[in-house]
Amino acid sequence: MKSSPIDQRQSATMADEIIELPTRVNRLFSTFHPRTEPEQDPADVARSVSAIVGETILAEEIIALRTGSTSGGVDPTVLQAIAQHFHVLPVYLTGTSDEARPVDRQLRLLSAARDAGVRHMALRGNDIDITALTRELSRLAPPDHSAA
Repeated sequence: MKSSPIDQRQSATMADEIIELPTRVNRLFSTFHPRTEPEQDPADVARSVSAIVGETILAEEIIALRTGSTSGGVDPTVLQAIAQHFHVLPVYLTGTSDEARPVDRQLRLLSAARDAGVRHMALRGNDIDITALTRELSRLAPPDHSAA
């Protein structure tokens, strides 16, 4: 799938954007749930993360990460455990925007495919524009009437 000049400009703009930690955490929640079901509950994620790190992590801490209202620093071990819970590379949460961007593009693609009702997908080749493919899949997604 070849991308248009407009797609290339939009991709370049996205490549320059900073992806803040709350955006990354929220993307995990918004990506990893079935189309007809709600996002994972922060309490469930906190229990899973607690089991991974071996200490109690409260749902409020997960919510604070989602809203960006963490006071002080964020424990990288907790971020790695959240990444493990959602089965993504830890660098998505612990790395720079440049390091996180490839994973973020893949998550956007997964969300668009899920929302379009795609059940299986196989991609081959070296010249795949994930951003353009994501945009095309988003156009296939049925309208969301639940937001009304």
